[in-house]
Amino acid sequence: MFSRRDLRLELRKRRSALSGPARERAAQSIARRLALSPHYRRSRRIAVYLAINGEIDCSPLIHAAHRQGKHIFLPCIQPDGHILFRRWTPATPMRRNRFGILEPRTSARGHLPPQTLDMVFMPLVGFDPRGNRLGMGGGYYDRTFAWLRQRPLPLSPRLIGLAYDFQFVRKLHRAYWDVVLDGAVTPSRTFRFFR
Repeated sequence: MFSRRDLRLELRKRRSALSGPARERAAQSIARRLALSPHYRRSRRIAVYLAINGEIDCSPLIHAAHRQGKHIFLPCIQPDGHILFRRWTPATPMRRNRFGILEPRTSARGHLPPQTLDMVFMPLVGFDPRGNRLGMGGGYYDRTFAWLRQRPLPLSPRLIGLAYDFQFVRKLHRAYWDVVLDGAVTPSRTFRFFR
């Protein structure tokens, strides 16, 4: 069995080896799957991410959500290791953060509290049948959504991982700080997790 570190390296290697057309097909397929989701259709405020290092590209989802009149928010990493979600439109000025990821260039006051989001689409390296998520190791989403570990029911926001099919693994160890996914979407399947 792989350690978390080894599994992260192996899955990132497989993700990086995908061709551009394969990535585009996966992103389009996931956007189509989400369009069929009643919860997604009801959601007005969604958080997405801008893909790096072979992550699932949210561009098809972002364009569809914008056409549907949804309010779109992007993560902005803060010095304390938390994430602020700032509103994005095609006219939003952007800047690169310390990791080279584009973020909306707006004031800290222009963010939405995570509790008021309807859905949060999260990048991941791997996930398992219990909704455990293997991220890049920075813990930004876990810190930001730590309060969800105490919620008794799957209320908003719903945390949805976006992944390639091969990123589904048999079992991941859950650390006490890990926030569990409510669901995951791959090009061929939609997963719903129950805690």
